[in-house]
Amino acid sequence: MEKLAELEKEAALMEGCAFHPNVVTCYYSFRKDNDFHIMMEYAGHRTLYDVELPLINDKQIVNLIIQLCLGLKHLKSRKIVHRDIKPKNIIVS
Repeated sequence: MEKLAELEKEAALMEGCAFHPNVVTCYYSFRKDNDFHIMMEYAGHRTLYDVELPLINDKQIVNLIIQLCLGLKHLKSRKIVHRDIKPKNIIVS
């Protein structure tokens, strides 16, 4: 039950994050029986971890870093700290 309470708190933060082009949108969340569901924007399945760096050029890398920083700045403005930033959690298109 404690884990469900943590998930509910995290989902409430995500829902209050509002729309930003560099942050995946969380539409709503709900508990059903003993499960917790979070309905989020579909953002694809390719992560930075999946990208082979020789396939992208320096300009694309700089653009990716700028977009990442803009998303993090938006979260910070809402007093949210991501705490798990890693290549597998950065979705690229």
